[in-house]
Amino acid sequence: MGRNLTIEFILDQREEDFDCEILRLRDGQRRDEYDWNFQDAEGMQVRESLFTLASSRAGSQQLFHKPGGLPFKQKVSIWLGDYEHMLRVYGQDILKDSPDGMADRV
Repeated sequence: MGRNLTIEFILDQREEDFDCEILRLRDGQRRDEYDWNFQDAEGMQVRESLFTLASSRAGSQQLFHKPGGLPFKQKVSIWLGDYEHMLRVYGQDILKDSPDGMADRV
């Protein structure tokens, strides 16, 4: 967790879903109050899917491998690598904890 941004992984074993989200912090703390569009009372984007953020920066490039019929545990391992690639290639500002790391989505 940084001072401005943090990365959160969400694993839903029941639905077999895995996601990575970027959260904007206030004074190093999570903002837990936001609307259905993940905006706070001032209209600031406080939560965003890394995939959505990377897609806006990557254009039409494919960001995920398609693991097909693999067991969920193996899919998660592949998706972790995909998220790592997205951060490394399209999220350097996030990794550097830049306060502007979500600026293009505000």
